[in-house]
Amino acid sequence: MNISKLPKSKQKEARKKEILNTALKLFAVKGVDNVAMDDICKECKCSHGLIYHYFANKFDIIKALKVESNKIIGDHILDLYENIDDPLALFREINTFFLNSINESMTKTYFLFVFFTLNLIEDEGHVGRSLFGRIFKATIKKIKQAQEMNLIIDGDPKTLFFFYLNFMVGTLYAKIRNPKLKFDFDSDKITLFLGRVKQ
Repeated sequence: MNISKLPKSKQKEARKKEILNTALKLFAVKGVDNVAMDDICKECKCSHGLIYHYFANKFDIIKALKVESNKIIGDHILDLYENIDDPLALFREINTFFLNSINESMTKTYFLFVFFTLNLIEDEGHVGRSLFGRIFKATIKKIKQAQEMNLIIDGDPKTLFFFYLNFMVGTLYAKIRNPKLKFDFDSDKITLFLGRVKQ
């Protein structure tokens, strides 16, 4: 998109979004620690002055991306938790949302990857302080509920949660490395993330 052709009133927001989308892709592909402001400038084809006009530093960009990913990903997931009582139905919906997102667009894939990785970095040792922490607590509660209903095998809920999280991040990593990949998992079968659904 040629931002210079947009009305002046929309150019600032479009330029800021372009910088964020560029950083988003670089963070997902290279890892947050391996991306500098210089890399974002080169990829975005803009001057340092322009980027620093919008963002004070890399951490300012990370903060903006976390807000955006929480809005796109986190709020939707929390909404599912609030509206679906049955634990297995909930996990199926989350699986469907996850798979549809990574199959629909790379931007959604990048946002999912950044959502999980950046929130994990923030929450280390402080689970519960962020939106991701709320999702963590809600998931543990649902796993325990499913175990009490004898729907899934017993096991430490935290271990099961991180097993599932590793599956998600691994799938995202594979998609980022090979954007042509299409995933066609059976949502019911992915619910095996809890170990094994009881027959």
